[in-house]
Amino acid sequence: MTVLSDAARRDLAQAMAEAPRRERVATADRLAKFYGISRSTVYAAAKVQGTAKRTRGASRPDYRQWTRTIAALASRPPGLSFEAARRILVAGGALPKEAMDMPIGTAHRLARKMELGARQPRHQRLHADYPMQAVLVDWSASKYLLAERPQGDVDGDIDEAIRQTAGRAPAGG
Repeated sequence: MTVLSDAARRDLAQAMAEAPRRERVATADRLAKFYGISRSTVYAAAKVQGTAKRTRGASRPDYRQWTRTIAALASRPPGLSFEAARRILVAGGALPKEAMDMPIGTAHRLARKMELGARQPRHQRLHADYPMQAVLVDWSASKYLLAERPQGDVDGDIDEAIRQTAGRAPAGG
């Protein structure tokens, strides 16, 4: 097992930090061969997690401001879409023409991330405690369904029985 000195660890960390993103694996392999250690030991010594993306600022910081402006107009009562709000703002001069080059999906993603005009969660109209509960409906309380035989003359007129049970006169009678 090779023990690395503090100077070697600093050199590894500096070399890995300066390596271009697409060259990190090759750089780690080269350093591993030079020091006689494995690639994972290079990453551990340099405190680098594999080939993960480096954190960086937004490539287009204008996008955030443009999205705030678009969301402010889109959230007004008429309920404009982001696309329509962006066109209006560019035509009116509130946003530069470069704002039309911003992908609309990016604007939606940024608006969600910045919680601009967050939608209310959908209201659940039906709840089922067990499978098929939604289709198993008890209709016995219906005034039109006769769960029992009506009182009175069983052999008599069915319209009279329905009128007694439902409390209303049958149509056409």
